[in-house]
Amino acid sequence: MLAGYNSPEDALDAVKAMPKADQLDSKTYVADCNRAVAAYQDQLAEQRKKRAAAAAAKKATAAKRRGSLHAVG
Repeated sequence: MLAGYNSPEDALDAVKAMPKADQLDSKTYVADCNRAVAAYQDQLAEQRKKRAAAAAAKKATAAKRRGSLHAVG
Protein backbone atom coordinates (compact mmCIF):
# COMPACT_ATOMS: atom_id res chain seq x y z
CA MET A 1 0.00 0.00 0.00
CA LEU A 2 3.05 2.26 0.22
CA ALA A 3 4.12 3.59 -3.12
CA GLY A 4 5.06 6.81 -4.81
CA TYR A 5 2.23 8.74 -6.46
CA ASN A 6 2.17 12.10 -8.20
CA SER A 7 -0.61 13.40 -5.99
CA PRO A 8 -2.70 12.36 -2.99
CA GLU A 9 -5.65 11.97 -5.35
CA ASP A 10 -3.71 9.40 -7.40
CA ALA A 11 -2.97 7.49 -4.20
CA LEU A 12 -6.64 7.49 -3.19
CA ASP A 13 -7.67 6.34 -6.65
CA ALA A 14 -5.17 3.48 -6.47
CA VAL A 15 -6.47 2.37 -3.07
CA LYS A 16 -10.08 2.57 -4.22
CA ALA A 17 -9.21 0.46 -7.27
CA MET A 18 -7.83 -2.33 -5.06
CA PRO A 19 -10.06 -5.23 -4.05
CA LYS A 20 -11.50 -4.53 -0.61
CA ALA A 21 -9.91 -7.67 0.85
CA ASP A 22 -6.42 -6.41 -0.11
CA GLN A 23 -6.78 -3.07 1.60
CA LEU A 24 -5.07 -2.73 4.97
CA ASP A 25 -8.20 -1.32 6.58
CA SER A 26 -10.24 -4.35 5.57
CA LYS A 27 -11.83 -6.11 8.54
CA THR A 28 -10.53 -9.50 7.36
CA TYR A 29 -7.01 -8.40 6.31
CA VAL A 30 -5.21 -9.73 9.39
CA ALA A 31 -7.16 -13.00 9.38
CA ASP A 32 -6.48 -13.44 5.65
CA CYS A 33 -2.77 -12.83 6.19
CA ASN A 34 -2.67 -15.31 9.08
CA ARG A 35 -4.40 -17.94 6.93
CA ALA A 36 -1.95 -17.33 4.09
CA VAL A 37 1.03 -17.65 6.45
CA ALA A 38 -0.36 -20.87 7.94
CA ALA A 39 -0.91 -22.32 4.46
CA TYR A 40 2.64 -21.38 3.47
CA GLN A 41 4.05 -22.98 6.62
CA ASP A 42 2.09 -26.16 5.87
CA GLN A 43 3.50 -26.15 2.34
CA LEU A 44 7.04 -25.78 3.69
CA ALA A 45 6.46 -28.63 6.16
CA GLU A 46 5.31 -30.90 3.31
CA GLN A 47 8.39 -30.00 1.30
CA ARG A 48 10.63 -30.81 4.28
CA LYS A 49 8.92 -34.20 4.66
CA LYS A 50 9.43 -34.98 0.97
CA ARG A 51 13.10 -33.99 1.12
CA ALA A 52 13.63 -36.08 4.27
CA ALA A 53 11.94 -39.09 2.67
CA ALA A 54 14.06 -38.71 -0.47
CA ALA A 55 17.24 -38.44 1.61
CA ALA A 56 16.28 -41.53 3.63
CA ALA A 57 15.59 -43.50 0.45
CA LYS A 58 18.91 -42.41 -1.04
CA LYS A 59 20.72 -43.37 2.17
CA ALA A 60 19.01 -46.79 2.25
CA THR A 61 19.93 -47.42 -1.39
CA ALA A 62 23.54 -46.47 -0.75
CA ALA A 63 23.70 -48.72 2.32
CA LYS A 64 22.24 -51.62 0.35
CA ARG A 65 24.73 -51.08 -2.45
CA ARG A 66 27.63 -50.94 0.02
CA GLY A 67 26.44 -54.15 1.62
CA SER A 68 26.78 -56.00 -1.66
CA LEU A 69 30.37 -54.89 -2.22
CA HIS A 70 33.22 -57.03 -0.98
CA ALA A 71 36.97 -56.70 -0.94
CA VAL A 72 38.97 -58.48 -3.59
CA GLY A 73 42.53 -59.33 -3.09
